[in-house]
Amino acid sequence: MKQPHQLMSDEEVVNMLVQHRYFIPHKTPLQIFNKATDPFLGAVRPHTHCMLSLLDNRGLMNHILVITRYVVTEEDMRKLNQLQHLRVTLLITFNGLKDSRIEPLSKKITLKSIEVACRQKGRTKVIL
Repeated sequence: MKQPHQLMSDEEVVNMLVQHRYFIPHKTPLQIFNKATDPFLGAVRPHTHCMLSLLDNRGLMNHILVITRYVVTEEDMRKLNQLQHLRVTLLITFNGLKDSRIEPLSKKITLKSIEVACRQKGRTKVIL
């Protein structure tokens, strides 16, 4: 499958997470949308921000890692920096491969994302 498919609502996912027996509020490190998709793909981006807001609105201070290799916009950074409780780290991956058969994403996209994220980082940690 090349297209992401939503299996349940963002609210249901957050409820399942915080009710899980191994979830410890303010302690359990979190990571979202990394295995099957990128958190900043067009169809996924609204869910990324929604889930982060839902978690933050609960007053959770867990560390959350958001890993991307796609487009990070100034609006994304503004939303990440508005989160008051979650401790967000944005990890931008970059491999520099030139063969488009192996790495179809232009390095210009990643380099622009790094530039935007570093310039607008605020309280969001940025790692390359």
